[in-house]
Amino acid sequence: MADEITMKAINLLRDADPNMDELDSLDKFISHQQEVVEMYKQFKDHPRAKELQPRLTVFEESAFAFTYVYTMMKTYKREKILANANEMAMASAVIELKQELDILTKLDKGD
Repeated sequence: MADEITMKAINLLRDADPNMDELDSLDKFISHQQEVVEMYKQFKDHPRAKELQPRLTVFEESAFAFTYVYTMMKTYKREKILANANEMAMASAVIELKQELDILTKLDKGD
């Protein structure tokens, strides 16, 4: 049976690995950004550019909103993973300290 530190390490690796929802949202983000770029290319010299400008503005605003939300999500996940890693490092240090104290206790009893 795996000890608690090993299980925390495994869970930390799982948390760091992108899940399917994150991959799907990134794919949607990339396709949305590509669509905005394509619209810019199409509207550049289009005779109805002024009429189509409101649609492009909506796409621009949604691209900024999506970028912000996606960035905040990844920032939160990063902070969570760092916090879990720090917790694991502290737990590991406590275990090492306990082992050293056990060794010192055994040495003292041996004298």
